[in-house]
Amino acid sequence: MTLSAKCEFLHANAYCADEKEYEAIMSNPMTQRLINLGEHVDVAVIGLGGMENNRMIRDGYITEEDVEELQRMGAVGDVALRFLDKGGDVLDVNVNNRIIASDLEKTCENAREVVAIGFGREKTETLKAMMRGGLVTTLFTDFDTAELLLSKKRRRKNG
Repeated sequence: MTLSAKCEFLHANAYCADEKEYEAIMSNPMTQRLINLGEHVDVAVIGLGGMENNRMIRDGYITEEDVEELQRMGAVGDVALRFLDKGGDVLDVNVNNRIIASDLEKTCENAREVVAIGFGREKTETLKAMMRGGLVTTLFTDFDTAELLLSKKRRRKNG
């Protein structure tokens, strides 16, 4: 199978240290062009992480102060680096406001297909939030994770 896709690279940090750095990067016309392209893709393939053992937290991309704010606001994990609540809404928190990326909600609204790839017990809450928020049309996961997601849904239906 051959895809007639075009690959573009955004050469910038994912997270900015502060608002000044964010504004400088986002004011660049090339960055703006690429962000706009990302918000108008046909198919979006997105990754996700849970709060437990989250790479962004573990590797120090976000501060302890950011982590405390995420916990206070009820973050369940991140989707394409944006932290969500259990309803699938992007949280209005400092760390989400420093991300150099396409707007997650615009991307999901405009894409014909949004493919999420995620597995593992630590990601089930994030997967559920994505589904509640309508942020995904196709999910690639493993058997154990699918079983966890379905068993909780069945219990709710039967209980």
